[in-house]
Amino acid sequence: MWTEVYFSQNEDKVNRLVNILSEARIISRVRRSGDGGACCYVVFVPRAELDETQNIIVESDIF
Repeated sequence: MWTEVYFSQNEDKVNRLVNILSEARIISRVRRSGDGGACCYVVFVPRAELDETQNIIVESDIF
């Protein structure tokens, strides 16, 4: 099962997180919602990777 772990309107931050997760060998999915300038990106990871992903998000200072 996939779990939402991060959302942002900033595509660069989302891409940075996906790259960091990939380096840590955590698979992720990104879903874009909205249109034009008013869109949001949501990052999902497998539920089994949730704890590790949360630690990575906090340590990467991606906020």
